Amino acid sequence: MLHLTLSLASALEPPAFDHGRGLVDEPFTLEIAAEPGASVVYSLDGGSPELPYEGPLSVAQTTVVRALAELDGERSAVTTHTFLFLDDVMQQPALD
Repeated sequence: MLHLTLSLASALEPPAFDHGRGLVDEPFTLEIAAEPGASVVYSLDGGSPELPYEGPLSVAQTTVVRALAELDGERSAVTTHTFLFLDDVMQQPALD
């Protein structure tokens, strides 16, 4: 007997960040937007998004921001952006 399992991707769009990921040289304010009616949860440490987004976030050091949108019990895929501040990278100890 053949059993098929279907996995449907969420129809809810992941949140959008107003800054592109990558190298950064100055602190900035990050805004995260979701489709109308959806709420956003996020994390600033690369962990699972759990903090409710209530407005712009201050990003002043190397940070991994993860966010997802929620609407009517449905969750979007997680969006991850890493912002690398050059000064933080230059101050890292050398790897052996």
